[in-house]
Amino acid sequence: TVVISDDDHLRDLNNKYASDDHATDVLSFPCDGYAESQYIGDVIISIESAERQAYEMGHDLLAEVRLLTVHGTLHLLGHDHANDAQMADMWKAQEAIVALLET
Repeated sequence: TVVISDDDHLRDLNNKYASDDHATDVLSFPCDGYAESQYIGDVIISIESAERQAYEMGHDLLAEVRLLTVHGTLHLLGHDHANDAQMADMWKAQEAIVALLET
């Protein structure tokens, strides 16, 4: 599931589930036992953050939402960016998927 929300909602969720009291652009909530189902979890995107980031990066809002959706989905599939090696792997996968979606 992909949910489009706002900064306040993502700040509340981030505070409640990660003890981080700040807004973020995307959060992922994996489904326990997703191997038995096609449902892998929820990706929640702040449209306000997406708009700001799109402007800052010089691309359109759709491109930013696409990137955040891919990023959040990769988290659902077990990717992370807690260290440099994980980040490199995740960014490589993210770039490849986004490139496929843009063609």
